[in-house]
Amino acid sequence: MSSTAVGIMDRLRDGTKALHDAAEGHAFQRTLFAGQLPQASYADYLGQMFCLYAALERALTEAQTARPEIADVVKEHNLREKDLRKDLAHFGVDVDAVEPLPATHALIERIGATARENPIALLGMHYVLEGSNNGNHFIAKNIRKAYDLDGVGARFLDPYGEAQRPRWAEYKQALGAVALTEAEADAVLAAAQDMFRAIGRISEELDAVRRR
Repeated sequence: MSSTAVGIMDRLRDGTKALHDAAEGHAFQRTLFAGQLPQASYADYLGQMFCLYAALERALTEAQTARPEIADVVKEHNLREKDLRKDLAHFGVDVDAVEPLPATHALIERIGATARENPIALLGMHYVLEGSNNGNHFIAKNIRKAYDLDGVGARFLDPYGEAQRPRWAEYKQALGAVALTEAEADAVLAAAQDMFRAIGRISEELDAVRRR
């Protein structure tokens, strides 16, 4: 299996920049960043993230049989389902009762299709979520202040604390070391772009729920 001429990390950075900027500019994300969401809306957000992360992490774990190199990138400390369960429990949310919004459901379906058709492309989806921890590290500070939290309730947003930068560097190095064909690299990038767009749609639906 040959490596791509242009490293996958460069392709991901350049190929998702515009989508990343658009995601940060979304009204719901701006309100989340500022710690100005009603607590119930924040819990709704965590619920949708739980549905998303549970589906993707399950798919990644199952895909390791076909593509064992996935385990070299996505390690135990990169998994967020447990943190989301604890954060939601703090707000009295029963995770088994959380229903995915239409946009979340569509993304879960897309994750399933990707896992069946080209499992290595799941890394593109996970790259977007893992990279979001860079911004979430700062969002968590405002969230803790807004809802008077001490650790639990914002673990999902800030899983690494002051180790965020070295964890991200470690992740990028591992993903960049995966040998990909050109077609696989294209699929990884397309999956990352799909994830950014899907997060935008989920944010729009969460914003609509908040304004009801």
